[in-house]
Amino acid sequence: MEQSDEYRKLQELIFTGEANNISLALTIARGMGGDLQAFYHAVQDAVAFYERVKKQLYTPQKLFKELIEKGMQLKNLELETLPDCLWVLSNFVTKADLSSNQFFELPRVLLKFQSLQSLNLSHNNIRQLPDTFWDMQQLEHLFLEDNFLMTLPERIELFQHLKSLSLTCRSDIFFPAAFKKLQKLQSLSLNFSKGRQVPDIIFELKGLEQLQLKGADMNVLSENIGKLSLLKQLTISSCGLESLAVSLLQLKELRVLELTNLPIFYQLPSLLFQLEDLEALNLENSPLSELSPRLRLLRKLKKINIKGCTNAPALMQQWQKRVRAWLPEAVVIC
Repeated sequence: MEQSDEYRKLQELIFTGEANNISLALTIARGMGGDLQAFYHAVQDAVAFYERVKKQLYTPQKLFKELIEKGMQLKNLELETLPDCLWVLSNFVTKADLSSNQFFELPRVLLKFQSLQSLNLSHNNIRQLPDTFWDMQQLEHLFLEDNFLMTLPERIELFQHLKSLSLTCRSDIFFPAAFKKLQKLQSLSLNFSKGRQVPDIIFELKGLEQLQLKGADMNVLSENIGKLSLLKQLTISSCGLESLAVSLLQLKELRVLELTNLPIFYQLPSLLFQLEDLEALNLENSPLSELSPRLRLLRKLKKINIKGCTNAPALMQQWQKRVRAWLPEAVVIC
């Protein structure tokens, strides 16, 4: 057994909180030429930190169980930083949710969490990520939306295991050429600030299966969308979209289309009715002037959402009856 594996088992003994186990772990570590005394004290500090910020009682065993089952859950606690003692958790955490806090920079202790696969830093005040952050190449899921990032560095190409990314695109954020090297990226969610257009580079991410574009400055969907041949779900919301791209017809894997909160999306474009493999269509809060009977051409639809498409209750009742007649197998949400 490698020493790292042996030490992990000794660390787990300390997390039991039982005196005999702690003494045994410390003794064995000394016999191996190591010292877990600092680890033991840091565990106590970590437990005290959790008790303070979560306002509930913790034991080392309870903390360890939570880490294994849920990861490091420290969201919405008004945190401005993280204490260095949390390094003792790094070997046991693959998921960390630090969203909705008040971080202005990445807590440096996080750089020790080299087993992290999922990191949620959304809804903070982070303006820049340190160069060393991009060494966390094991990350598969990264959530950065609603921060104040100015740029993405070329080093983002090091995240070759990244499968999902969410990001707020403010007016001055820059997408480097290296961004298109994230070819394992399957899910991309971009929330745009006012006046920001969709960067063409995202259409070079040929592995994308899910794409969400919210708040972008566009009234026509780019024909480059046709390059994303593996795309299964497309969500466009909160923008001035009026028409779709003909190249959508090239997306043979597309099953879910969401066109929500589009204030000037008054009628369904004719090409939509050619997307015969669609299984779900979400039109919530897009003010349609009418519903076309051509919806019946979408025979594979299992769910359609027309909630909020009109403010007239009588008209909504009519639409509901029509859709159920056209698509008797589909669930209609209204």
